[in-house]
Amino acid sequence: MCSANATDDYIPEIGAECRFDNFEGFGVLQASFGYGSDRDGENFHFDLCQACFERLVDTVENLRTAHGVRA
Repeated sequence: MCSANATDDYIPEIGAECRFDNFEGFGVLQASFGYGSDRDGENFHFDLCQACFERLVDTVENLRTAHGVRA
């Protein structure tokens, strides 16, 4: 099941159905924080359906644009 959504439902914000029964379209997000970080020692692993992963990519691209970071 998609880590971002507890159900396999249509998500209006995404405009797609969040489905994690099709392993052809999913993405993995992993993060580990080290010494000196406020999240020192924390590890994250998320399996995301393609629709939720695309939403995450859009969010990151919007943040980059807002902070003047070029691709």
